[in-house]
Amino acid sequence: MMEGNLQPLIEELDSKNLELERARVSTVPPFSSSSSLKWQLVSRQKSQAEQQKREEAENKVRILEERLEKKTREVEKSRADAVMQLLQERQKRHKAQREVDTLKSQSQCKIHEVDSLRTNVKKLSEENLKLRTELANKKKQYEENTQTSNTTWKKTNDELKDTKAQLKSKKEEISQLRIQWEKKLHEEKTNREAAEKEVEKLNKDLKTKRDACKCEAAVHNTSSPSQRSPGPIIEVDLQGKYVRIKNASKEDQHLEGWMLHVQINSKRNIMYTFGKSFKISPGKTLTLWDPNHPPTDLIWQDLRSLSSGDNLQVTLYDNTKKPNQLNQCALKDDNQHSHQAISFF
Repeated sequence: MMEGNLQPLIEELDSKNLELERARVSTVPPFSSSSSLKWQLVSRQKSQAEQQKREEAENKVRILEERLEKKTREVEKSRADAVMQLLQERQKRHKAQREVDTLKSQSQCKIHEVDSLRTNVKKLSEENLKLRTELANKKKQYEENTQTSNTTWKKTNDELKDTKAQLKSKKEEISQLRIQWEKKLHEEKTNREAAEKEVEKLNKDLKTKRDACKCEAAVHNTSSPSQRSPGPIIEVDLQGKYVRIKNASKEDQHLEGWMLHVQINSKRNIMYTFGKSFKISPGKTLTLWDPNHPPTDLIWQDLRSLSSGDNLQVTLYDNTKKPNQLNQCALKDDNQHSHQAISFF
């Protein structure tokens, strides 16, 4: 663009130079001698005019040269600016190209990521569909289980109500039985205390009859079976595990209302009373066991209080409260397995 502005100035400068050259050629004098003076005058005028024109032309040329130089400097400056701008544009272009390459690389990576995400989304969609199917199946199964559970719960609740009603009834029955049992226990305790007092009284009478009983026992050992029938035989386990009654006679031995009394160390008494249904057939036995051993006939709870080394005095009372004296015996430890047999008359 700047070169286009300088072109008219260059053409104008060439035109002025051409005019100066023509004016210089026109100042050459002619070869006629008659008109030399006139010519010199005219030539001088023309020369002055030409000189003036030349000066004006030179001034114009100088002005044009200055303008040309100024324009040249401006053009050089503009060219330098244009080159600098071009370099900057090239740098920007290179930078932009690098950025474009970077963006292309990033875009390629993003494309790969998008493809990977699409694959993952597809996979997740398939898993989601599978999970929804499983969830629908689980929901259906849950509803079926819930319905079954509700039915079972209702049935169980009804059974529980019936069981509670039965339990309430049983509790009332147990309460009534407990009251009756406590009443019977109180009566039994009262009867026992009365019996123990009576036993103490009878023991006092027994002491006076002991010698007589021993004599009668000796007579019994020497007498014949035809003279009298043998009484019951009592076996006392010396470890305190049981007391056994054997019927040595040939007739049934009824024990209704009979009492078996054991005095321990001449201080403490325990007693067992036989009920209406007790009888012993000929040659048979009836055993009263302590609670720590498996029973075959009866359990006597008070036998648990016996211990090794206790001295026992056993007395059997018939239904008329008549005492039959037993000899004393001492319990042994577990290593001595034995029992003592005692006959009653």
